[in-house]
Amino acid sequence: MIIVSAIMSLTGCSPSVTSSTSAGKYSEDLSGWRPEVTTTLDTVQADSPVGPERIRTPDFVMASHAVNEEVDVVLDSIYTRNHENGYVDGYTIQVYSGIKREEALNVKRDMALKLPELESEVQYRQPNFRVRAGQYYTRLDAQRDYLLVKRHFPNAIVIPDRIPLP
Repeated sequence: MIIVSAIMSLTGCSPSVTSSTSAGKYSEDLSGWRPEVTTTLDTVQADSPVGPERIRTPDFVMASHAVNEEVDVVLDSIYTRNHENGYVDGYTIQVYSGIKREEALNVKRDMALKLPELESEVQYRQPNFRVRAGQYYTRLDAQRDYLLVKRHFPNAIVIPDRIPLP
């Protein structure tokens, strides 16, 4: 009985034989799912780099499901909230953070010498002195200058910050 059940379990796990008509490659006809595109052909000059015929682009089509009004309402509420608060959430590059004032001032001076186009400032929030450079509305904007700062100051990081409105 044990031998019979072992043989049956082993034969049940053997791979099934398949025909190799497509040499093991997957193929399926998806032409029924492709969208129909109607184009018109215009003739162009024979010396055109595109060739003797080109496909004319369709005329402008107005969007039928636009959400512009909804987006405008959200943007207006964000604008109002920012002006009531007096600041905008943004980013800055922190070059130094430590408890020694002299080191912070030295880093600020080095920043002015190595990167004069980037304005930096020393901030004190008990118990740390911080040297920060730039004010950016998006992280992508901050990243551009961050790569320059990182060459001279390897400990620099991009951090969230509040940008005061004028």
